[in-house]
Parts: sequence; structure tokens; C-alpha cells
Amino acid sequence: HTNAQNIYYLDKKKDNTEKLLKAIQEETVDSIKALKSYEIAARFVVRQDLDNYNKYIAQGDLFSKNSLIISDIGLYYKALIGFTKPNAIELLENDVNTILPILKKYNETDAKKLRLIMFQNLSNFSLIKGKEAESMDYLLNHAIPIAKSMVNNPELLGTLYKDVAIRFYNEKNYAKTLEYINLSEINFDKIKDYTSQSISYQCELYMLKAEVLLMLNKQSEALKYLDKTNEILKKYPENNFMSYYYSIMGLYYKKNKKYQEALKTYDLSIENAEKHKNDAILTRTRLFKQELYNEIGEFAKANTELKIAEKGAKIKRDRQDILKEYSENYIGLKDSANALLYAEKYVGSFDSINTVKKNRDITLLEAKYNQVESKKKIAELNLEKKQIELKSKSNQMLTLVFSFLALLSF
Repeated sequence: HTNAQNIYYLDKKKDNTEKLLKAIQEETVDSIKALKSYEIAARFVVRQDLDNYNKYIAQGDLFSKNSLIISDIGLYYKALIGFTKPNAIELLENDVNTILPILKKYNETDAKKLRLIMFQNLSNFSLIKGKEAESMDYLLNHAIPIAKSMVNNPELLGTLYKDVAIRFYNEKNYAKTLEYINLSEINFDKIKDYTSQSISYQCELYMLKAEVLLMLNKQSEALKYLDKTNEILKKYPENNFMSYYYSIMGLYYKKNKKYQEALKTYDLSIENAEKHKNDAILTRTRLFKQELYNEIGEFAKANTELKIAEKGAKIKRDRQDILKEYSENYIGLKDSANALLYAEKYVGSFDSINTVKKNRDITLLEAKYNQVESKKKIAELNLEKKQIELKSKSNQMLTLVFSFLALLSF
């Protein structure tokens, strides 16, 4: 499960680009014009519209000539061109590690927000490479502390808690997954003005929660969150969330043994994912579909799904799962030679010592984070206690003074 490969949107026609373009025309302050130009450039690079991307990067550079901080912020937006390259992760990782120290010297909100986003990107890159502990470290010890230092940013904090939940989901630690999903929900509920982006994040969170509840065999609870998601998605006909929604809806039908409905829904997910090039969801839906075929004894069909999933599997965990599923399917087909071959490949894909160390590291990281948070709360409570004690002493002193004055008057 990764949010690193897909960019979700509810409606391409309502992504505020036109609003930003109008704002630039009406703006008189060069630094703000520069920031908005860079933001628009980022939207165009997502769409692979490089002509407009380069145009607004150049415009941002023009308006940021007299502001060192805006010029340095522009370095991040220039690095986004890396997303269009074949070796995107390597390029972006190098650029991010170069830009982070430059922006660290600024305490302004815009610089902080970009540093937070870059740590989030590094976390996603680590997740793709199978470095789960490193991925978690970027979130817990770098991105979240920055978000907490920024006043009134529940969307940022809610998104980061969702990312932590995804890491715990990958480790099949569903209790911790739900804990961080709930923290994320609390923050999203604090948002006063919902944007298309914040609603997108909320949809993703609802579907993640539905998926976890299904893994815990809590179908009725999961359906509530799927219904909440569907109510939102119906308002946005251009959304690319449907592949994810159908994927989890198919899982819901499978859990309820409604296999034909599940297969139809998985096919809708695959069709939608291919349309919107949602590679990660495409792979995961194929894996869900093969699990269904395995469950009903259609082992040859399960292997057909695995062969397709194997071609698009970019995440190490997915590739490992595919090897394990091949072995199980060949057992079902009574092909002991291939069953053993894939079992050996699966076992060989792990370094058992590192696997144990990785799980321990993730546990320690989260414990360390909670310890820091506990110390902060204790410090806050002690400060509050001291303030109450000082106030109490002050009140006692005032009482004595007034008593003394009253005695003098008498």
C-alpha cells in the first residue's frame, strides 16, 4: 500500500489552476506572484505539460529576483521536472537532499511547508525501495514535528498521520493502523474550508479505513466508510478515485462470499486504473483478484492475474507477495516442482535478520516518537501546574494585603 505512485484528484476541471492564474494577474507583490507561478508550474508538470511548466518556472524566476527566500523555494519547483524522467526517484532524492539544508535556515511558513513535503517525498521513495523503517523515520521524526510547529494546519498533520497509518498497514499491524487513521480523522475534522485537495485526502483516508476494517472482518463498519466515500465521489464525475473505490468494494464482496459481484467490481477497478494510469492500484487489484480465484480453487486463473501483476509491480513488498502467491497456486495445481521453486524464491527475497531488525526499528521509532510526545505533555502539565501555583500564591498575597488594609481601616 503506497501513496507514492498515484496522484489522486476529484475533478481536473476544479483544481484551482484558473483561480491561481487570475490571482497572478491581480497580484501586485512580486514575491507572491513568484510563489503562485511556481505553484501553477507544479500543476502542469503533474499533467506532463512541460511547455506550460517551463513557462511558469521562468515567470517565477523573474518575479523572485529580489527575494532570496522565494528564489530558494523555487529550487524545489525546478526539481519537479525529475518526475518526468525514467530515473525519477534517484534524481528527486538527490535534489531533495540538496535543497533541504538550503531551506532549513528559513522559519517562514512557505519554506517549512516545502521542507515537510520533501520529507514526505523521501519517505515515499524509501517505501518504494522497501526501506520501511527509514520511511517511518522521515515521517515521525522530521515531517510531523515541522507540521506541529506550524499554526493551524490540520490538513498537513492529518495527511502525515494517514501516511504513518499506511506504513503500519504494510506491516499488518492493524491496531496501530487504526490508531493513526483516527488521529488523521480528528485533524481532517478540524478543517474549516475544505478544498478539492483536502477532500481527496479525506476520501483516501476513508477507503484506507474501510480496507483495514475488512482485513479485521468488520464488514458492516467497512461498508459505512465505503458509503461515505461514494457520497463524495458522486459529486465529482471526473475523479480518478474510482479504481481505488472499486478495488475495496470488490474486497468487501469477496469477504461476504459474493464472488461474481467481486469479480465484476475488480474488473471495473482495473478498467478505471488503466484509464487513469493508476499503476499501484492496478497491481493491488490484480493481487486481490488472484486471491479470489485462489479461494474458489481457480488456480490457473489466479496465476494469469499474477503474471499481469508481476509486470507492473514496482514495490518490493508486492513482488514478494507475488512469489508467495505463485507457490500457493502451484500447490493447488499439484505442481510440486514449481511450488517449491517459488517458495524458495520467496524465502530468498528476505534477509531474515534484516526483516526482524526492520520490524524492531519501526517499533522503536514509534516508541521514541511517543516518548518525545509524552515528555512534551509532561512539560506542558508541569508548566501549567507552576502557573496555577504562582497564581494561587499571588491570590494569597492579595488576600493578605487586603486583610491588612481592612485592619488598618478598621
